[in-house]
Amino acid sequence: MMTKSFTALIYDYSSISTLAEETLEPICITKNGKGDLVAMSLEAFEKRVQILKLRAKVLQAEQERNLGS
Repeated sequence: MMTKSFTALIYDYSSISTLAEETLEPICITKNGKGDLVAMSLEAFEKRVQILKLRAKVLQAEQERNLGS
């Protein structure tokens, strides 16, 4: 995961946004040298949400299969 400072986010938002869109990877934003939040492109976020929903369905199906055995 890439790391950028909060100051960089304020003064260079455009390049950080472009970086997130190009890499589709989350970017850790630091504040006072410590991790504070994570930024990612909307496309990457939506893909991760879809993956989480699919994983939840698979887990539910596995649990139902195990209960039926």
